[in-house]
Amino acid sequence: MLEIIALPYGHITAITYLIVLPDQVILVAPPAPVRRLPPNLPPIRRILATHGHIDHIYQADAWRVLSGAPLAIHAADRACLTDPGRNLSAVISSARTFAPAEAALVDGQTIELDAAHRLTVWHTPGHTAGSCCFLLEEEGKPTALFSGDTLFAGSVGRTDLGGEASALDHSLRFLAGQAERLGLDETHDLAVYPGHGPATGLAREVGSNPFFP
Repeated sequence: MLEIIALPYGHITAITYLIVLPDQVILVAPPAPVRRLPPNLPPIRRILATHGHIDHIYQADAWRVLSGAPLAIHAADRACLTDPGRNLSAVISSARTFAPAEAALVDGQTIELDAAHRLTVWHTPGHTAGSCCFLLEEEGKPTALFSGDTLFAGSVGRTDLGGEASALDHSLRFLAGQAERLGLDETHDLAVYPGHGPATGLAREVGSNPFFP
């Protein structure tokens, strides 16, 4: 049985997501404190970072210590863990560094979770060079998209904090193409779980979000 648990945290409500499967939990983005972990869940087996800004990796080390699980981030954002300038902590508050990532994600990578579930990495640069979305499939059927700060309900991630507007435009075109490939529409949509704010749908955003080209 699949369950998705959202753990919003902080004054800008960065969200940690828990993908709960029968024998494991996959943690997407580690900003929430470990004390927010609900009881009686299976063990956390993987930690995935959507990108390297401080508000989305704030508790990366604490979650790794708690679970023993490795953290993976796209290679282009890997330096954010060890560079307070790149992760923006030196700009926003006080400089913070973290242990290096145990693994680097690549575009198109498939992560087999169990016999029924898998994640596919979509590299969607723009907000940061290494920003990624993660497509969750159950029994081969697209079930959810974890979009990080690439896509929000009615908006997109800003590009003035080390990002690139042209890259974000390309990523949005890619997402629109995926919505078409999957045959999504308002009545048959794919749930999107962004890094901030409420959940939405991919077809809904392609059709109504003013930032789509």
